Amino acid sequence: MMLPINQTFEHTLVKSRQWVDEVGKELAVDDPDRAVRALRAGLHAIRDWLPPSETVALGAQLPMLIRGLYYEGWRYGKHHGRDRDSIYAAVRHELAGDTLVANHVLDAVIRLLARHVSAGEIGHIIHVLPKPIADVWMQAMH
Repeated sequence: MMLPINQTFEHTLVKSRQWVDEVGKELAVDDPDRAVRALRAGLHAIRDWLPPSETVALGAQLPMLIRGLYYEGWRYGKHHGRDRDSIYAAVRHELAGDTLVANHVLDAVIRLLARHVSAGEIGHIIHVLPKPIADVWMQAMH
């Protein structure tokens, strides 16, 4: 006899699918695997430009499965350049040859986070990012 699925896992599956679907719709991507890769690329780029304390604070607000995707491969203290070209290059690297445009992917993930993460956390993120990267956030959200 199979036991019922734990409601926590069921909830995170539904929520995670919703996030993937939202990113896919915004990027006009019908393939859920491709949408997950885009979501991962955007989340990893964002994560790697945040100080560790903000990385953890943002991670705490993500659905469980998305949180695992977000932390996948994270190394404490790993940071990249301070300009928009460097964050777009990181997205392109994560996309590994996909034809999606890096700035579109990053903008879609930023808007997704702005819809689902508290306004206070989004404000903290923008405050701690280097100005060129914070400007990317501000432009994506408007």
